[in-house]
Amino acid sequence: MNIKTLTIAAIIFFATRISAQTIVVDSSWLTNNNGIFYANRFQLYDNGNSTTSVTKVGDTTAVANGAKNIYMNTVVSLAADANISMGNAAKIKEIIRQDAALQTTIGKSTLNSIALQTDTTGTNFTSSGWQLRDNTSSTPTFTSITFSFNAQGAFRYKLGTETIKQAFCLGNVVRIVNYKGQGYALDFYKRPNGTWATIDLQQILIPPSK
Repeated sequence: MNIKTLTIAAIIFFATRISAQTIVVDSSWLTNNNGIFYANRFQLYDNGNSTTSVTKVGDTTAVANGAKNIYMNTVVSLAADANISMGNAAKIKEIIRQDAALQTTIGKSTLNSIALQTDTTGTNFTSSGWQLRDNTSSTPTFTSITFSFNAQGAFRYKLGTETIKQAFCLGNVVRIVNYKGQGYALDFYKRPNGTWATIDLQQILIPPSK
């Protein structure tokens, strides 16, 4: 093996070692040198190794255009995600419709089973102390909310002093029907922190442990 081959092998080995490490610091900043901007990036790995790169960006116009492209491309992605999310309510409604048809045919609701399974595997819907935080006003309000199962095993909820109403659990999504008697449903999505929230974060279900 000649020196050139050894050098290439060493570079590949070093790059592999670096890529296998975890980045603990990743900073980026711009510097201006006589009207020309440079993008600087510093990365520190958990084994103490670090890399610094400097890339010429260009003059003020180039920097502005680069930022514009980044912003626009990011928002294109956000708009695509939002359009997908906008269809969630209709998809959930269709799942509920299909479950009702299935229940008519076989006499068993799959969604009731999902709600019970979700409740008994750590979510604890039926525990007391749940609250619904409403952020639609400048001062958020908190109302107690109680979940339960009726004699037929159907999932239900009671908001404050209102009457008991229908709810559905699809696993990581809970739908409550006729919110505050206004005739529409709210869909709550399970979050990594243990709370459940509507997509716009205007209403949040807070479990007793939070």
